[in-house]
Formats: sequence, structure tokens, C-alpha cells
Amino acid sequence: MGVYGSSHIELNNDSNENFTMADMLCDRYKDNVHCSFVVDMLQPVDIFNAEINGKNYSISCCKDYRSKKNSFDVIYKIENAYGDFKDNAVTGRTEKYLHNVPLKEREVYVKEITLENGEKKYSFFRTDGEKQKKYNIANEIFIDRKKRSIK
Repeated sequence: MGVYGSSHIELNNDSNENFTMADMLCDRYKDNVHCSFVVDMLQPVDIFNAEINGKNYSISCCKDYRSKKNSFDVIYKIENAYGDFKDNAVTGRTEKYLHNVPLKEREVYVKEITLENGEKKYSFFRTDGEKQKKYNIANEIFIDRKKRSIK
């Protein structure tokens, strides 16, 4: 049987958390339940260059999908950029999964949202090593809109 979605398959060891589907299956079927995170097998689907803060970066597309809000979202990873963005202020918004993209520690990610009217909005995230359970937490960071050119 396949169960999808991290909120369904993450095995909780903390009794203060809500039980997931995987936890309930483990309670019933004991050691016969095995969880695999296939998201770790994702490979970049596109690589291109972009200028951000006056510097060129190689950017890889990690995942694209149509969201429930009638928009088309893409998650990008900015290669070798952590050092350049480690001191950018954070907005206070965090993400645990960025739409099931496996977040590596000390990386910078971009979430691109294309609205129905074609307008694109960007959110930038940085992983500083904070974890929730075993997952890296991405902190949204401020990037000067005038100094970025993602195409």
C-alpha cells in the first residue's frame, strides 16, 4: 500500500504530537510497516543562470506543480549561495518542506508563484541548520527586489 504526503508518513516519537497515518498503521501492524521517503530521490529538472544581488548563480529547478490556489509554483535551489545570503534578515516565516522538496542544510531556495494572470512572485528561503524532528527548517529571507533578475 502506498501512503503519500509527509504529514501522513512521518513517524512520530513525540507523544505531544498528533498521530499520523503511519503511526496508526504501526500501532496495528507493528514491524510490518516500513516508510520510505521517495522525495529524497528527486533530481533537478532544469538548470539555468540568474543574477541576484549583482552576482550570477547557477539555479536548479527542484520541483514544479500546480497549487490549489490556481497558481503554478516552482521551487528552485540557488547553488553555492549560502555564504552570500547567510546574513540576510529573516521575515519570521518558516517552511518545513517547501512542497516536499528535500531541504539540505546551509542552502538557499526560491519559491516562484505564477498567478493566473501571469504575474510572478518570489519568496527566498535559507536553511541555517535548524531542525524540526529530522527535517531542516527553511527561513524566509529578505532580498532586494531591485537587485535580482530571475528568468
